Amino acid sequence: SIGVSYNSDHGLLYVNFGTSFETPTTTELVNHPEMTGGFNPDIKPEIARGVETGFRGMWPQSLLRYEIAVFRMQVKDQLISFRTPEGGSRDFYRNAGKTRHDGLEASVRWKANHWLEMLLNYNYSHFTFLESDGSDFEEGNRLPGIPEHRLVAGVSFQHSGFRTDLTFEHTGSYYVNNENTTSNPGYELVHVRMGHSGFDLADTARWIPFIAINNVFDTQYNSSVSVNANFGRYYEPAPGRSVFLGWTLEW
Repeated sequence: SIGVSYNSDHGLLYVNFGTSFETPTTTELVNHPEMTGGFNPDIKPEIARGVETGFRGMWPQSLLRYEIAVFRMQVKDQLISFRTPEGGSRDFYRNAGKTRHDGLEASVRWKANHWLEMLLNYNYSHFTFLESDGSDFEEGNRLPGIPEHRLVAGVSFQHSGFRTDLTFEHTGSYYVNNENTTSNPGYELVHVRMGHSGFDLADTARWIPFIAINNVFDTQYNSSVSVNANFGRYYEPAPGRSVFLGWTLEW
């Protein structure tokens, strides 16, 4: 890898270029689609080349921090999972001809004052097949299992030792198979966490409680998928509303 950066009073501007070589994992090697056992001799390592450029800095007095980056990466022989009727729920792997990953990442953190802080993160991921291996996908299809848009926004309040964190999350829809014929719907979630910095119980003991509510509005959604699963068994539902209570005792 090689990179160059320029630091000024307004922030840091950088450009990086790199290559990588990644061998298949043991799990990817030992699952043979022919069900004959032993290593799968047909899969090859992934080779990638990518470039990234971005800018990060902060507003005067460090109250506002921001960062933005864009990247493009081409991957040759990217490993893609699939399933067969004979293999049931086992995942097997093969190499795609070539894929391209274009993306953008941006974040802003603003500390308005000693009791209010806000955070915003956004990811854009446009990952496509460039070359088909002659199987079940065409050039230009999207890589399955990766949402194109994801947004996380949060706000934190703290006063007199008490702290409340509100988090909003948006995940866009994404395909679940190489053919791009079926997708997982997008969803929105809200999470709440409340706690205290701690109560003194004695000269050497401190009690720190918290309560958290995930998926406040009990949204029905799939938190993950089984890419290229058989018979439409792609979806893995997530829990509904969940409440957690806990504490830490220090001494």
